[in-house]
Amino acid sequence: MAITLIATVAVGGFVFGLIGSFSSVGAVTSSQTFISTTDANGATGLASAICSSSAAGSYLSFTNLGSALVSINSAAVSVGGQSFSVQTQGACTVSQGSTTYVDLTFSGTNGITATAGESFAGSVATSNGGVIFYIGTLS
Repeated sequence: MAITLIATVAVGGFVFGLIGSFSSVGAVTSSQTFISTTDANGATGLASAICSSSAAGSYLSFTNLGSALVSINSAAVSVGGQSFSVQTQGACTVSQGSTTYVDLTFSGTNGITATAGESFAGSVATSNGGVIFYIGTLS
């Protein structure tokens, strides 16, 4: 009887993937946002979203609390009554236990009027099909 039970669990775990199938999960959260009024004022779009290990200018940061790598594919922001989006440039991986920064560069000079204290919101799309939302206040 015991041998039959052990064999059933072993076969079931192998055939149906019940053993070890949920061992690696990415859990990425937005950890910090900073968009400068100077950077956003006049913007007509986002020129680039470049990932790095440190913040530069206007940026978003994401921390992975899970055990699987997650890549950020695109970034979107709504500010000054307009929405802008752009694909990330180069590799943009958020590794287990690390923080990755997405440095945003706005384009244009005759677009939105950005005011310090104004709210902004946005999202990033990830390689696993997830969407991470963020909010902040222009500085």
